[in-house]
Amino acid sequence: MVSEGDTSYPRRESAPLPAYPDAGPGRRSRPPRPPLTKRMRRGHWIALDCVAGGLAAVAEMALVGQRPGIVAVPAVLLLGVAVFVPVALRRLAPVAAFGALIILAVLLAAEGFAPGVVFLAAAYVLYLVTATSNRRTSGAALGLALAVMVLIMLADHRVSRNSGAAGLLIPAAFALIVCWIAGYSMRQRRLYAQMLQEQATSSAVAEERLRIARELHDVVAHSMSVIAVQAGYGQYVIDSSPSDARDALGAIQATSRDALEEMRRMLGVLRQQDAAAPAPAVTAPPAAPGTAAPAAAG
Repeated sequence: MVSEGDTSYPRRESAPLPAYPDAGPGRRSRPPRPPLTKRMRRGHWIALDCVAGGLAAVAEMALVGQRPGIVAVPAVLLLGVAVFVPVALRRLAPVAAFGALIILAVLLAAEGFAPGVVFLAAAYVLYLVTATSNRRTSGAALGLALAVMVLIMLADHRVSRNSGAAGLLIPAAFALIVCWIAGYSMRQRRLYAQMLQEQATSSAVAEERLRIARELHDVVAHSMSVIAVQAGYGQYVIDSSPSDARDALGAIQATSRDALEEMRRMLGVLRQQDAAAPAPAVTAPPAAPGTAAPAAAG
């Protein structure tokens, strides 16, 4: 039988946890940096939107420019600008940018061109519309885009028979639905994080108030006990020893003064907390990435 003090068997000790990659001998380990989407500023997001708008404009110009004998070069350039501007400026007015792209898609379909690329750009804008607007507005935007696509495929005989055009509209519809789901999920995640933050703040305030209430209870209970004891002692010795009774009255006066000062201090702390506490916030759509409040990539 092996005793508890027997050390003949080797013992396995837990390996130390790995340090951060930047931590070396004599260097302090640095905390992990925030995600890239939290470190990007508004100008970075607008630059990404400009890149996306430029790609969409070039793709649409390439599709329309396949028939150079029908469409003039200035019209093709104007079409590229009309696609680029709403996508590049989607963070300033997402709903207006989405509406402009839908109108542009209708105009292209009326002229006999396939607006699949424009609907893909609209899906890119729809993500931000869904993430920053309420459920009714985002749902109406998605329903409008899908309805317009269905009407284009049913009314325009040339688009319905052209397999290439129809093949662009079907992926565009799928992209619209995916972007709407992603934007809605992002909005719900932000609202949930905001709710958790509000609950944590309320819990911290409640705990602080409970601590102050306990301290106030201790002060009042201790002071009243001292006052009761001194009052009883003074009443007992007032005839035989007036000087002791006078000392008891002085102790009562000092104890009551200290208790009142402590109560005023605690009540002042409570008033400061009430003044510093923010008013109940009205539920509003979360801010877009690159605007006043940081958000995830759009």
